[in-house]
Amino acid sequence: MTPALLLLLAAGAASSGSDVFARVDDVVITRADLDERLRVLGVKAKKPEQALNDLVDEALLAADARRAGLDRNPAVVEAIEAQRRRLATDAYLANLATAYTPADDELRRMYHSSGDQLRLVLGKYATEEDARAVYDRVKAGGDLAAEARRSVDSRLAAQGGDTGLVSQVLLDPELAEAAMRAPVGSLVGPVKLSLGWAVARVVERVIADDAGFAERRAALLAMARSRMADQARAHAVERLRKSAGVVLDEKFLESLGSRIDVTQAELDHVIATVNGKPVPYRAVHEQAVAVLRVIRGHGGGARTRIEAARNEIDARLLGDEAVSRGFDRAPSVAAVLPAIERNILAAARAAALSNSPQLGDPAVQARLDGLRRQAKVKVDRSLVASYRP
Repeated sequence: MTPALLLLLAAGAASSGSDVFARVDDVVITRADLDERLRVLGVKAKKPEQALNDLVDEALLAADARRAGLDRNPAVVEAIEAQRRRLATDAYLANLATAYTPADDELRRMYHSSGDQLRLVLGKYATEEDARAVYDRVKAGGDLAAEARRSVDSRLAAQGGDTGLVSQVLLDPELAEAAMRAPVGSLVGPVKLSLGWAVARVVERVIADDAGFAERRAALLAMARSRMADQARAHAVERLRKSAGVVLDEKFLESLGSRIDVTQAELDHVIATVNGKPVPYRAVHEQAVAVLRVIRGHGGGARTRIEAARNEIDARLLGDEAVSRGFDRAPSVAAVLPAIERNILAAARAAALSNSPQLGDPAVQARLDGLRRQAKVKVDRSLVASYRP
């Protein structure tokens, strides 16, 4: 059993498996629940038996939390709604991305941008005039490697401009395009870079083969759809920002400075209203504090809080849009939301019992012992023994 309840803040596509691994009174814990728990744990994953025990304990504590009225606690309600919005958003964007089927030509361009490799002797210079002078000297018989030792890029200078074999995607797009077109052995330049100018000689070029494309096609398709989801999110957020006209209380956020500890009144302070619903500062406090603990002593408190608040506003706008389109009822949401609700309720009950959401706390364990004696708990040990993620 973990020492603390895990808040499930990163959910993706859950297993559709409906095998019942455990029953806790009227609560059913399925393969999908166990799959999701182990997926969220990732590299910290424990044995399936231990993860299932945690899910059972959370079901017991969640039911206890409801009896204690904690399901009506504003902070608990908001935490559950935030997860509903997040999962609905994920389903909404996944739907947009899945509907997008890029042409093979686009996938091939992606494949070659990472698979094709170039080896150059490359010098980078601050101005076009400097680069032109180098190009003219090399064209007249000069040594580009010697010229590259005066490159503004110290790493390249130390290597006499030798890049080694690098994927073209790692080069500035203009340089990669010019070098891919030029014959091997030819001089390229001056080429304008994002910073400075380049003169290069193409030493070697390796083109990825079609067999590799066939092997990577599925991964490239997933990557293209992921990019599509990112673009769809950005476009939707921009549209929703314009139509919502949300006003952020930046003066209040600035007044908090870089303080880590804030009062209850400050946590309850409404920093914005999104679609008619107030956004209290507590909704962004933990996100802001996580950054502030890293940069403490380096300023940026107001900036950090404002950025966290804007992220929260964007998430709410997009989440409300997804919910209005019915994506909170998507199968991927239905598969994992009940377990997330139980997790949040169990954490709230544990905190009420011990002042911290620790499953291993003696007060929490004592309560769990009593709940187990009263509840009907049935675990299918054969399913657990044969479980494979």
